[in-house]
Amino acid sequence: MSRDEEGRVQWNLDLKRRLYNWKIGEPIELSSLLDRQIFEDGEDNRAWNFEKFGNFSVASCYKALHQPLGEQFQENEIWDPMIPTKISFFAWLVCHNSILTQDNLARRGNIIVNRCVLCLKDSESVNHLLLNYPFTRELWEVFLHEFGVQWVFHNDVRRLFAERQVEHFTKARNLLWRFLAISWIIWLKRNDRIFNDKYKDLHKITLCVKAIVFYWSSPTKLLTGFRFEDLVFRWDRVVKSIVFSQ
Repeated sequence: MSRDEEGRVQWNLDLKRRLYNWKIGEPIELSSLLDRQIFEDGEDNRAWNFEKFGNFSVASCYKALHQPLGEQFQENEIWDPMIPTKISFFAWLVCHNSILTQDNLARRGNIIVNRCVLCLKDSESVNHLLLNYPFTRELWEVFLHEFGVQWVFHNDVRRLFAERQVEHFTKARNLLWRFLAISWIIWLKRNDRIFNDKYKDLHKITLCVKAIVFYWSSPTKLLTGFRFEDLVFRWDRVVKSIVFSQ
């Protein structure tokens, strides 16, 4: 670790052995995480988060290792007859960290420089692309805000899907989580940027989400009485209808 002329911390991992191609993405991701940390002058101290007073104990370590990580994800929920089969497969791959993001391609032996094609800053992973990428987060917040839902995001897409059972958000969640519309549209946007060099702004992406929600909801009664133009120009009426009908 060193500092540049402006006092910013710089990391040199100085790896002692040659990495296999499928491991190249890991030090890149580590460097990206380290670069986000802000260091301040002062004495360092250690704290154990699984004890009340921060002191390590074997008992607390054993308990931490064996406790479940959040709510258990029910995989059968993604196999819904109302969702196109390819979307269910996509969701299954997402929850198993197996869609072909650049970090997963590197693990399979592809020699690539892992950089998100959308933000051009951070390394690309499932969690970054579908949850932490600023554009994705903004898109999620647009819909959550319109439904009046306050949500604390985790850094794990799997946990996001597992904890989608939000109070007073039963029917609305069918549009956003059960139908997986936002994640699917972001994945299509990413592929469109790579293969067609096309870019869509937040407004266009929002319309794409509404369009696919309208299409997937057509066999149900959730949007009965509404036309697609209502989702485009009178979205507030659609939201009120869904929320007040719960």
